[in-house]
Amino acid sequence: MKRNRHALAVPALLLLVGAAQPARSETQQIEGVGLSRDIHCEGGDVGVYGADNAVRLTGTCANVVVHGSDHTVALERGAQLAVSGIGQRVTGGEVSGLSVEGTQSVVSVSLQSSGADAVAEISGAEQKVALRLGGPSRLAIQGYQHEIGWSAGRGVAKPRISAAGIASRIVETK
Repeated sequence: MKRNRHALAVPALLLLVGAAQPARSETQQIEGVGLSRDIHCEGGDVGVYGADNAVRLTGTCANVVVHGSDHTVALERGAQLAVSGIGQRVTGGEVSGLSVEGTQSVVSVSLQSSGADAVAEISGAEQKVALRLGGPSRLAIQGYQHEIGWSAGRGVAKPRISAAGIASRIVETK
């Protein structure tokens, strides 16, 4: 009788162990022109490509890439946000890393550190970036005529800023 109980218990235990491990999320991609889509992130990567797409990302995303032109993206949380191309509009919640390159994008997010400094890198031309800093941060700005505004949360140190280029405006906002 004991032998039969063990024979049944081992496969059941293996099923429980397998069920306890989180499912690996796949990359979700939106590619096209003029698409509108809501996506719930469960730790996976998201890529938005093409032109004029409207995407709302809920939950926690890993890496979010917005590339192309004239996308409108709203997100709740992401580990890394990379915006490139022309005329992107990205608003949202928290990211721990930000890269904006290309031209004429408008980005507004909270930059949250997770132990190490959170980093925002802005390059290209005529980017408008608004950052709410939630911890130690570093801003690296290069290019032409950017408008960068940042505000730090209560008790958060001012960011370390390096800037190179022509006619950019970098200001602390209240």
